[in-house]
Amino acid sequence: MTLKLPPLDDAGARIRAVYALCLLIGSINHLTTFLSCGFSCDFAGVPIFARGFWTTLTFLDPAAAVLLFVRPRIGVALTLLIMLTDVGNNTAIWIMSRQGAIPGIGLDRVALDPIAYGLQIAFLIFVLLTLTRAWKHPRATSP
Repeated sequence: MTLKLPPLDDAGARIRAVYALCLLIGSINHLTTFLSCGFSCDFAGVPIFARGFWTTLTFLDPAAAVLLFVRPRIGVALTLLIMLTDVGNNTAIWIMSRQGAIPGIGLDRVALDPIAYGLQIAFLIFVLLTLTRAWKHPRATSP
């Protein structure tokens, strides 16, 4: 059985390809972390809900990237959900780290890489701005 991907001859498909590329870049980051410490990473004392969320992204990001091609509307919806929750989670961690509420993280440090955090926000904005175009798919079979 061969997986046949749709052609990238329409704007929606090209946007979904950009989404997939960005998700795969995130996947590499999450996978690298997961391979180095598995489920036991404490991320400098970050709360367990954030650690668990970041670990699930190891699996959700690549799943969304694949769905963007095989079930485009489900992939777009999952991408939006991932980015909204990821930026929301990371914003909460950033605020808590700046307030000194995370053990092991002082006011002079944050629990997040500020460049990666900024890129996540930029990607979320891109997703929000291109959502309707990415949603359109000539042969969409999902609602």
